[in-house]
Amino acid sequence: MVDTLWTLGKRLALSGIPTAFDLVPQAIEGQDLLTVKNILRKVAKIIEKDGTPKNIPPIIFCFLGKGKTALGARGIFNILPHSDIKLDDLEKVFEYGTKKKVYALQIRTDEIYRLKKDMMYLAENYYELNAFEKRKFYMENSNSFESNLDTVLPFVTVLMNCVIWSNKYSRSITKKIMKEIYLEHKTLSAIGDITCDPNGSIEFSKETWIDNPVYIYNPEDESIRDGFNGEGIAVMAVTNLPCEFSSDASNEFSEDLKPFLNAIVSANYKDTLHDSNLPDEIKRAVIMWKGRFTKRYSYMKEYIENIHLH
Repeated sequence: MVDTLWTLGKRLALSGIPTAFDLVPQAIEGQDLLTVKNILRKVAKIIEKDGTPKNIPPIIFCFLGKGKTALGARGIFNILPHSDIKLDDLEKVFEYGTKKKVYALQIRTDEIYRLKKDMMYLAENYYELNAFEKRKFYMENSNSFESNLDTVLPFVTVLMNCVIWSNKYSRSITKKIMKEIYLEHKTLSAIGDITCDPNGSIEFSKETWIDNPVYIYNPEDESIRDGFNGEGIAVMAVTNLPCEFSSDASNEFSEDLKPFLNAIVSANYKDTLHDSNLPDEIKRAVIMWKGRFTKRYSYMKEYIENIHLH
C-alpha cells in the first residue's frame, strides 16, 4: 500500500499534478513502518486542509477482496482521511465527492464478477444467495462468470489487487477490457498488484523488484515500459514486498514465534510428527518431517515432479 501511494504521487507529479502523495517514500527508503505512518499522517493533514487536486476527480481507491491482504492494505490506507463507499455510490462520488478526503470502494467476489449474459437463467437463484453462498457458487461455477470491473474502473484512480488467483477462474482485468475502458476513460492512474500473479487476474501483470518496482502499461498498444514515464497506467507489482520493511517483518515474525520456542527446543525429533510433542500450531506448519512431505503438504510433491518433468 505504501509503494502504491508512492507510485501514485510520482505518476501524478510527472503529469504536472503535484499532490501530498509526493511526500510518501518508497517503503524501502522509509526506514521503518512507524516512520512511514508518521509521514502518512502529515499527508492526511494536508489533504484535510488543502484537498486533493482540483483538476482531477475525487480520488477513489478500489480494493479487490476482503481477506487478510486487503485488511493489511486498509491498515495503511485508513490513516488517510477517507470514507467507505458502495458500488451504488460510485458514479455520484466521482461526480460530486469532496476533495478533502479520499474514498475506498472495497468489493468482494460477487461484486468483482457477474454472471455472463448466456448464464442469466441462473440469476434468480444466484441473487437470492447471501454473500458467502455467492462466493461458494462462484468458486464451483467460475466459467459462468465474467469480470464486472468494466463498470468500476472508469471511476477509480487506484486499483488495489488483494485477491489470489488461479487460471481456472476468470481474470478480473483482461487486456481487452482495459483497452475498451482506456479509450473512453483515463481515470485509472495506478494499480497496486499486491498478490502479484504474473499474467494472472490482471492479464498484463508481471513481477517487479524493489530496485525496479514500477512499469507503465499502455492499453492501446499493449506495450510495457519500465519506470514511471509514458502513456498508460502505472503498475506496482513488487514480488518481495516484506523485504522493504525487513526490520518490522523480522520483529513481527519473532514475536509470533516466541511463545513456541521452549516447546520447539524440547520437542522429540526421533519419532513421528504426531508423537513429537510440538504444539499443534507448529505441527500444522511443518512441511517436511524426516525428508518426507507431511500429509498436509503432500500436494507439493506433485509440483516438484512436474517441474522435474519440464
